[in-house]
Amino acid sequence: MNAAQHRYNHLFTRFTILWLLFTLIILIGTFYYHWQQLHIQHQNKLIAEANKISKQFDHFVSINLELFGYLESPPDLCRNLMPKLNEKLYNNPFISAVIITNYRNELLCSTLKKSITLPKPSHYNPSFSGPYKLGEGMDESFLIQQQLGGYTIGLLVLETVVNNFIEERNQNFSEIDIYDNETKRILSRIGKTAHNYIHIRRQLKNADNIHLDFFAKQAAISNYFVMKELILNLSLLLLSLLVYLYCSHLISHRLSLTYAINDAIRSQHFHPVYQPIWNSSEDRFLGAEVLIRWETAEQEIIMPDFFIEEAERSGLIIPITWQLIERALSETAELLTAHPEFHLAFNLSAHHFRHPYFFSEFFEFCKAKTIRPQQLILELTEREFLDKDNPQIIRQMQELKKLGFSIAIDDFGTGHASINYLQHFPFNYLKIDKLFIQAIGTGAVTESLNQAIIDLANTLKLSIIAEGVETKEQYDFLLDKGVYWMQGWYFAKAMSRDELLDLIRYKAR
Repeated sequence: MNAAQHRYNHLFTRFTILWLLFTLIILIGTFYYHWQQLHIQHQNKLIAEANKISKQFDHFVSINLELFGYLESPPDLCRNLMPKLNEKLYNNPFISAVIITNYRNELLCSTLKKSITLPKPSHYNPSFSGPYKLGEGMDESFLIQQQLGGYTIGLLVLETVVNNFIEERNQNFSEIDIYDNETKRILSRIGKTAHNYIHIRRQLKNADNIHLDFFAKQAAISNYFVMKELILNLSLLLLSLLVYLYCSHLISHRLSLTYAINDAIRSQHFHPVYQPIWNSSEDRFLGAEVLIRWETAEQEIIMPDFFIEEAERSGLIIPITWQLIERALSETAELLTAHPEFHLAFNLSAHHFRHPYFFSEFFEFCKAKTIRPQQLILELTEREFLDKDNPQIIRQMQELKKLGFSIAIDDFGTGHASINYLQHFPFNYLKIDKLFIQAIGTGAVTESLNQAIIDLANTLKLSIIAEGVETKEQYDFLLDKGVYWMQGWYFAKAMSRDELLDLIRYKAR
């Protein structure tokens, strides 16, 4: 699985790098988005404040024009108007004086004690102009003019009053300018412009020639913003870590052994090889154990020791076994028909006996393929304990024997099997594990157990098959002990169907 492991490591490394880049992009993007939102919120706040100040200044102009716009007597009767004008001035501290002129800009009436000359009314109506110096010792004043019929009402408002009116309502602007569209000049500047400023312009409705220019600093990064972003970024990092762990789990699962086995089943990458079984009494091969091999798409051969345990744990051993049985019996059908004394041995486990439909489907398959049960041995591995108190398993084994199938206990002495185990289940064969066979001639403790196992099998009337025979010494020892069924590299390694047929034909000559 080196190639698969390399692919997994490569993919996981790429995934980790992409995750880090993605997380970094998200964090930077989130900070940039909130920074932009901070600017937008700041600007919206400034716009709302500029609108409010402009509206209030507009209202200041309109309310004073309305207050003095209604004259109870013609303006040429100044004597009759003066008491009323003075009363209105007294009640309105914002207005310092009222001046009424005719269409020739000649003074008709004034609350000022001295005569002054005012500029001609603007073509804008109403208009706002100034500031004007009205005389020695007098503060400069703005002039608000409104034409009413054949005369013009002018209201003088001190520059300090106008500036204070705006400044009292200002909270966030570093500078506010009163700009005259007609003369193209700033009439008054309140505050001082900062660098990197935001500029907002608002046109007055009640003084068409005037707009207000608002200047404010860009949004600053406050401690609150930093803490908020820190908490948010930590939350995003935690969320990203959880997503990373979840995706890692998914990737690990998809690239895990279970997923790889599933994929191999779907792609039919499992195929049989055959370990010939030698019969010394007849001096020929009379059987073969069907072993499984997993060939990947890269033609890498994976041995069963790597995946069988996981296949049994996940339950995938059932479809793997089916794939093996179907392929093996299909490609050896002619061999079994031509050699009725030849048998195939398949490895099964406790999982197969617990499966509700495996054997019923197995019987149907053998019947459909006209496979004689007498030519099949089912080897029960000892990797998992077979419950001898389960009546369903006993009935299933008895049915197998009744139909003509043989049952072997595989790898005896290395798993759960005991004398009671052998007596309880209806086995036909006992296979001595290669661990004991390879101890022959070594003087190891396991060597002495071979005779005990052979005596036990003979007592229980079980045929013996010796696995893992690799030397002449091992062969002679087994032959001397009356063991005639043997398999191992001394005779032949596991091979393909074609190689098996060639071997049988060669030995037949």
